[in-house]
Amino acid sequence: MEIIFKIAKNPQEMQLGYPLIGKHYQDFSEEQFFESVQEMISLSNYQMLLVFVKNQEKSILVDQLDLVGVCGFWLARMFYCGKYLQLSNLIVEESLRGSGVGKKIIKYLENFAKQNNCQKIALDSYTENKKSHSLYYSEGFYIRGFHFMKDI
Repeated sequence: MEIIFKIAKNPQEMQLGYPLIGKHYQDFSEEQFFESVQEMISLSNYQMLLVFVKNQEKSILVDQLDLVGVCGFWLARMFYCGKYLQLSNLIVEESLRGSGVGKKIIKYLENFAKQNNCQKIALDSYTENKKSHSLYYSEGFYIRGFHFMKDI
């Protein structure tokens, strides 16, 4: 399986990621997605990694690219960890989970972080999302603390 990575930096490019994000957040319209990424870009220089595979079965003449993964990210700095890359919403097409696509996404973004002089990669994962935890542990992530929230 040949994997192709593309970093989307504007809402129009990120729109290609909506089919996977829309499956994950079913009450989130494409219009809400577009408005959200516009604001995320302006607030944190949000970017999105789009992950494709070539599907040679769809056309005899031309290879078609199928979206199989997405992962939002941005660079930040905190006193406790220095410069870091924050990952958000790493999603792999359900039929390909466990196939190594998630590991390749993490490796790609780890290299991106190194090229941008980051000391860490951070991410949040819901406590009930145990399947993703095994991926993160296998890739060297560890639990550093709690992520607290308060509704206002």
